[in-house]
Amino acid sequence: MGAILISDFDGTAVEKLKPKLWQPRTRARNMFKYPLAGMDGYIDFLEGVNSTGVENGGVATIRKEWARRWVTERSIRKLGMTGFFGDPESVFYGGNEGAKALRVADVALDETKPQTVGMIEDMPQKFVPELVERLDFAAHMAGVPEDCPVPRVIVGAVQHPDRPSRLNQMMRDIFALSGDPWGWTEQSPQPREQADGSIRIRTDFMNVSVVRLGAYSYDEGVRFGERLLADS
Repeated sequence: MGAILISDFDGTAVEKLKPKLWQPRTRARNMFKYPLAGMDGYIDFLEGVNSTGVENGGVATIRKEWARRWVTERSIRKLGMTGFFGDPESVFYGGNEGAKALRVADVALDETKPQTVGMIEDMPQKFVPELVERLDFAAHMAGVPEDCPVPRVIVGAVQHPDRPSRLNQMMRDIFALSGDPWGWTEQSPQPREQADGSIRIRTDFMNVSVVRLGAYSYDEGVRFGERLLADS
């Protein structure tokens, strides 16, 4: 098995600005998603991951294609990311968090290419519960052959002052899924803290881990890439 890296975009590859009523230019940049600065060290991080042999899986974003494709492609060119996302088809525009999670789940469930999927994400409290729900749905509703490899996803939660509260919210929301009408049971996915500080959601049908990334750098990318390959 190998590994592939997918990246979120807003708040992960480019800055995410807080709207300020007294700063019209900031509101306009948020509204049009352009121009936005790249996150410090992001390209170095990607280069580090790629140096380990992990495949580049492009971007999965909640941006809407019809509204944001042009400015997204322009940002990629302006910020020097064409070496990673230069092909327009390398960017998946989900339009919402559920569709983005489904994209990652589909890659993880691809029987023709078993591999560990890495996802860089700044909002794990939104993305991970959606991912877990879609992997569980695939296993119990759509049906997964017994000999199908267990999908493996490692989510790298990027550094942010709100990361501790976001991870706590993520765990609460996954626990809350046990009351979902799809029929979750005691064997349903539940998050567990690990000795290394990661959070793992593991069942017979999925193996999802959430790790806390350090500041973006080449070396941090190498560490994350090596973790993806070690888990593959």
